[in-house]
Amino acid sequence: MKPLTDVAPDEWDGVFAVNSLSPGPVRSPRMDRNFRLEAELTGSTPEEAEQAFASRAALGRLVEEDEVAKALVAMLAMPGLCGADIDLSAGMIAPS
Repeated sequence: MKPLTDVAPDEWDGVFAVNSLSPGPVRSPRMDRNFRLEAELTGSTPEEAEQAFASRAALGRLVEEDEVAKALVAMLAMPGLCGADIDLSAGMIAPS
């Protein structure tokens, strides 16, 4: 199966449908700061704090900015996409 960003509009043929789009938590200076603060509070390292957080994401990692840009371009090209199709959970899974 191709990643969403690799599917060209001419391949959709009116059959391509997406129920929910969510790239997941995105790597950023803000996230780095959060991991540093979490590490200070828990006595862990920023890398351990990041892994603990990212392990709950659907991809098991943080998403990079270029992946978000590609997903956004793909979403804008989809006919009939509406706000109800975008998952605001950012691909996170609730801890058990």
